[in-house]
Amino acid sequence: MADRRHGHPAHETSTEIRHENRDRKDLSGTIFTHVAFLDVDMTEAHSVGAVFDSCTFGIMRMREADLTGARFEGATLRRVDLSGAWLHHAQMSDCDLRGSDISAVDPMNVELNGALIDVDQAVVVATALGIDVRPE
Repeated sequence: MADRRHGHPAHETSTEIRHENRDRKDLSGTIFTHVAFLDVDMTEAHSVGAVFDSCTFGIMRMREADLTGARFEGATLRRVDLSGAWLHHAQMSDCDLRGSDISAVDPMNVELNGALIDVDQAVVVATALGIDVRPE
């Protein structure tokens, strides 16, 4: 995985979940710690209140997943499709979100303090806040 902010590498993982289909699975309240999710389909999964502590996500599909109240504590989410996901009251502080589709993230309802995003994502967040972004 790519380095995080200030050159810190992504968290070491102790478990790997690879090439699985967890589409429409109920993961509510489940706690995942130091898990690498690689090429996993969690489209429309129900993960209300799930905790992803120091987890790494790569090439993931979480489209339209219900992640209400989910906590991604210091997680790395690279190339994760969160389009249409329900993220009300989700906690994504100190997460590396670069390269992920965060179009469903409402910065008024998702905790993003200290999150690392790329320039294109900054435009998405600013627009969601009602800021008019234009070139000079």
